[in-house]
Amino acid sequence: MPLHRPPLNAEVLLDQRGSARRTVRFATPVDSAADKTRARIHDLSESGLRLETAVGFDLGETLLVELPFVGETVARVVWNERNSYGCEFSAPVGKAAVSAALLRSRKSPSRKSSEGAIKEHDIGIDPSLEQIAAWTVEFGNAKDADEGYRLIGFRMSEEGIVKALVTKNY
Repeated sequence: MPLHRPPLNAEVLLDQRGSARRTVRFATPVDSAADKTRARIHDLSESGLRLETAVGFDLGETLLVELPFVGETVARVVWNERNSYGCEFSAPVGKAAVSAALLRSRKSPSRKSSEGAIKEHDIGIDPSLEQIAAWTVEFGNAKDADEGYRLIGFRMSEEGIVKALVTKNY
């Protein structure tokens, strides 16, 4: 005789973020109504960021956060844990801004990675942030990414050509 089991009561919680977060590491100025300070940005998406600072902010407080190639961006504190604050932008910043922050946060890689040789892909001479962001998306959908290559950074050659640096994951 089969056992009768009561229905499982469960709640499915969906992540309310509107866009994927990217891990970044850079310091930037942050202004609130009461303080001006520097904060370290730990992750960033088109809709918000997570920052760390010794200055305390209140939930709901409005901040001005300096982002690369965007300038001051309005963000509201939506959560905090110790010195870490999750903030939501008043208006999305766009993929180009996230790509610019990724470029700023990465150190120049050496010519040889611990994971393997670095391949270079020419992007162009003096490409716009939109062109770099479009190349990054295209790379993510390309055969190289499917074969285990990952983007590790960008560099500019002596001739002024911006090159994407990728390495093979082993």
